[in-house]
Amino acid sequence: MNHHIAALALVGWYLVAPLPDHPEAPLSYWSQMGAYDTAKECEDFQARIYRRSQQSDFRAPPGRFSTAQLRQAYAETMCIASDDPRLKEK
Repeated sequence: MNHHIAALALVGWYLVAPLPDHPEAPLSYWSQMGAYDTAKECEDFQARIYRRSQQSDFRAPPGRFSTAQLRQAYAETMCIASDDPRLKEK
């Protein structure tokens, strides 16, 4: 097997979201919301949670973040390759 192809097969995808109270933080501080085998799987889930967060009955669980903060964080989620160097920046 070609080593380049083998290396590509090991890359997964993460759905990450900014912290609602620190949206400007580097990607390495964002919350991981899921891990996926393909970018498409990640993007499909990303679309589902965004649509759900925009529904009128969506409410943040009691606690730290408001519904508006969570809606904004879900709108800014990203699918990112598991080997993206920005995940290691601190």
